[in-house]
Amino acid sequence: MDLVLELANRLRSDGVDCSIDLYETSPPMGWARWTESQIEKADFVLVICTATYLRRFKGEETPGTGRGAKWEGAVITKELYEAEANNSKFIPVLIAETDSAYVPKTLSDVTHYRPSTEHDYESLYRRVTKQPLVLKPELGRLRAMPARERKQHFLPASESLTIPGKQQIDLDSYFTSQQRIIEDHSQRFVGRTNVLRAFERFIANHKSGYFMVRGGPGQGKTAISSHFVKSYDCIHHFISRTGRRSDMRLILRSLLAQLIPRVGIETVIPDSIPELARAMEDLLSDVAKKESRLILVVDALDELAEEDRAHLSFLFTDSLPDSTYV
Repeated sequence: MDLVLELANRLRSDGVDCSIDLYETSPPMGWARWTESQIEKADFVLVICTATYLRRFKGEETPGTGRGAKWEGAVITKELYEAEANNSKFIPVLIAETDSAYVPKTLSDVTHYRPSTEHDYESLYRRVTKQPLVLKPELGRLRAMPARERKQHFLPASESLTIPGKQQIDLDSYFTSQQRIIEDHSQRFVGRTNVLRAFERFIANHKSGYFMVRGGPGQGKTAISSHFVKSYDCIHHFISRTGRRSDMRLILRSLLAQLIPRVGIETVIPDSIPELARAMEDLLSDVAKKESRLILVVDALDELAEEDRAHLSFLFTDSLPDSTYV
C-alpha cells in the first residue's frame, strides 16, 4: 500500500490528477458507488496486480474479505465486456518484478509497467499524459508515378531476325542450327559429374541466381551446356562469333522467342537493346509464375565481340524471379 501511495503521489506531483481510495476517508455515496464512479470517469485506471488482488478480482477470496477489490474486478470486467474487449483504459501495473504472473487474464495481452524503474515510470507517464515517445508524421500527398508501358513481344517462328549492318538471319534455320549443336555436343558429353552436382547444390540452396561454368577452349563447356538444355528443358542460346550468333540483340531476341510460347501471349519483339532487356525482365516474371523452375543457358560468353561485351549488362536483369536460374 505504501508503494502504491508513493506512485500516486509522484503522479500528482508530475501534474497527473491521480485518485486513490487512500485519499478518501468515507465517501458520502458509499465505497461501492464511489469505486464505480471513479472507474467510469477516469481516462485511465491503473490496475495494481498482486497475488491477493488477482484472487479477489476473480472472486476467489474468502467471503467477507476484500470486497472492494472484488467489486472493482466485477466493474472492470463489465466495462471490458461492454467495450467488446477493446481496451485503452485499464493499465496493468506491477509493484514487484515477479507480479507479472498475477495480471488478470482479461488484461494479460495489454502493455504493463513496473514504475519502480525509471524507464517504466517515464513510459507510463507518457501514456497517461498522451505524450508518445515517437510521433507519427503527418500523411503526405501521394506522388504520381508514371505507369511502365507493357509491350507485346511476339516473334512468329517464320519471321527473320534483322541485325542492323549485318545479314538477315532466318529464325527457322537459326534454331535448326542451334538444335544441331545441342544434339552433336550432348552425344559427346561424358563425366563432368562435379559440375552437375555443383549446379544441383546451387539451385537447392538459392531461390534464384546466376551459375557460371569457367573453362578454356575445348574443355567441354558447350557439351555441358547442351546436356543442361536436354536435361532441364532450358531456354538457351549458343554464342558463336563465326556462326553469326554473337550479337547481343540476336541473343536477347533468341531467348525471348523461346520464352513467349511459355506464356501463350502473341506479342511483338522490340528492336532496341534496352527495350529487349525490359521485355526479357517482364517475360521472365510471367513465365516464373507459371512454371515451378525456369533455367536459361547461354553458352560461350567468351566469344562475344568487344562491342557486344559493352552490352552484356542488358542480358542480365537486376533481380531474377524466384525459381529462375541462368
